[in-house]
Amino acid sequence: MQKILDLFGFLTGGVSDIYVYANSKILYKVHQEVHEAGYVDSDAIASFIHSLLSQSKRDLLNQGIEQDVALEFGGFFFRVHIFLSQGSPALFFRILPKEILPVFDHPHFDFLKPKIAHQKGLFLIAGATGSGKTTLANAILDYFNTHFHKHIVSIEEPVEFKHQNKQSFFTFREVGRDTRSFASGIVSAMRQSPDVIFIGELREPIAMQSALLAALTGHFVLATLHSKDTTGALLRFLSGFEDRKRASNELAESLIGVIAQRRNKDTGAEFEILSANTAIKNLIKEEKFHQIPSQIAISSNEGMRIFGNGGNG
Repeated sequence: MQKILDLFGFLTGGVSDIYVYANSKILYKVHQEVHEAGYVDSDAIASFIHSLLSQSKRDLLNQGIEQDVALEFGGFFFRVHIFLSQGSPALFFRILPKEILPVFDHPHFDFLKPKIAHQKGLFLIAGATGSGKTTLANAILDYFNTHFHKHIVSIEEPVEFKHQNKQSFFTFREVGRDTRSFASGIVSAMRQSPDVIFIGELREPIAMQSALLAALTGHFVLATLHSKDTTGALLRFLSGFEDRKRASNELAESLIGVIAQRRNKDTGAEFEILSANTAIKNLIKEEKFHQIPSQIAISSNEGMRIFGNGGNG
């Protein structure tokens, strides 16, 4: 492991992503510009993977099943994605904040705080890879932890930030180590008397179905998923259900809100915010999703924001 990490002398606060391929130079991004660093051979990558993964996980990797782990080194915290590229193992490092960033303290979110503090249901955070979904989610969890007495169950792959108990207390469950899947982790969480369930990423239909069930049965469910905007997040979520009409009704019943986040080179983070008021809920029930952006735009007096129209951070 150390042979590769010793080549990370380029690490600064501006580095975001690091790519390591066999028999190639390391590539890394600083403010979206790609730079090169030292050379890494296949033996160094094999040694690195051997030190991080168990034999069973290495066997899965060799079958083409990608692996994710968390790693701390040199004052930095990484999420490491291990995968095959042209038949050889490769590594992707995403640098994560070691401390909670105060993104939920932004005035944009003030109107949401009473809703998430006192309502039960589903709250989604959407965005592309690297947009800051997990950072925002952890800031919301820290808001709970600082101000309320809650039992928070966090289900992630891997656990990216280990919160220290303040007013609340946490149960951390890592997919692949502590539970078989996100779906099984959600079902198990409902048997642990949680107040808040955090789902690191909604991908599979069964996880979406389990998340909706948890939201409908009296829990606050916070989850991230990949989508470019709030309406897309709702459609992405509903794609996990065969009975679309029933799922739309249940989503409308349980939804609290959606925040979509994207990176803007000039202004930093940019947010789109949907709050599930009566008009939004009716559009979801009627499956008139094409009308939701317009409804968000005319609801700015309620705190909602649409990308491209007052959405800048």
